[in-house]
Amino acid sequence: MKKTFGTLICISLFLASCGDSKEKQVDEHGTTTTSAVPESKFDSNEFIGKYNAYIDFGNAFHKRANDTYNHYFDWASVENGPKGAKNIKGVYGLPEHSLNALEKGLLMNVEIAGVDAPMKVVHEKAKNLFNILEEADGYYKKQDYKDDAFVKGQELHERLKKAFDAYFIAYDTMFSEFVVVQDELFAFDVEKFKSSGQLIKYNLMMGLHTSEAVLDVIGGLDGPELKNIDMKAFDTKVAEFRLFYDALEKLAQDETQFKKEYGTSVGAKHSLKSFITTGEQFIREIRNLKERVEEGDFKYSIVHPSIPDNGSTLKLSKTYSKMVNEYNRIQ
Repeated sequence: MKKTFGTLICISLFLASCGDSKEKQVDEHGTTTTSAVPESKFDSNEFIGKYNAYIDFGNAFHKRANDTYNHYFDWASVENGPKGAKNIKGVYGLPEHSLNALEKGLLMNVEIAGVDAPMKVVHEKAKNLFNILEEADGYYKKQDYKDDAFVKGQELHERLKKAFDAYFIAYDTMFSEFVVVQDELFAFDVEKFKSSGQLIKYNLMMGLHTSEAVLDVIGGLDGPELKNIDMKAFDTKVAEFRLFYDALEKLAQDETQFKKEYGTSVGAKHSLKSFITTGEQFIREIRNLKERVEEGDFKYSIVHPSIPDNGSTLKLSKTYSKMVNEYNRIQ
């Protein structure tokens, strides 16, 4: 039986480039020097660097862990193990570079209170899961189960179940603390961007935030269940998203505003354009979903969900994910 864990898509914050005050100091030679002192921990590049290291781990390793879990238990029985399975598909590995990057992030000389301690546990459990999957990958690639009649396969199965459970429990525990920091950071940056006139960044953040709110109204509804959507609340959230998206679309054409916030960055300009294009897709998918609800048409094509059908919850969610990816590239 396939088990699905909620995957995390987070937002990498822009590295702080302003908002520092100057602190005067006198060195041992009597010379007065000044150094930048962040007005808030959220203005510290070190803090944001560590925060983004945690974000990157969630977007890479954790997402892959979910895919790996579903792939393995799609063919191997949770209760009975791999022995007797008709189609042996082996296991997916996990990205070692993400594990190493998290380890470096944990060593950064800055504290994210409430998150660092549980993230260390996540790293420990992730490393154990990685090692067992590496061992299992070799076992299945060499088809050693043909020699031992799945004796080791059954033993690996029990270890994998425990390792997956331990990892996901650790991650969920950490994430419950992480979202508190994430919400504080969001509120801080929104106010900073708005008050400093960085209106592209402001509308980007608010556009992404309100698009997520659109999905929140839908929740886990899909197919015929979509008839139960609170359409009034849905339309309200869509209108809020359009307010920020439409403003962003206009601001993106303002070269002076763009240079004020991003300088001459070609990469940022390209990703901003891609974000706006994906936002258009998001708007179309909202229309498609509403039409399905109005017409009572919930029959998806035969290739769904491998290729999500227009107007489905999955298609809207994946379009949102693309917006997040584009946002994260605008640095």
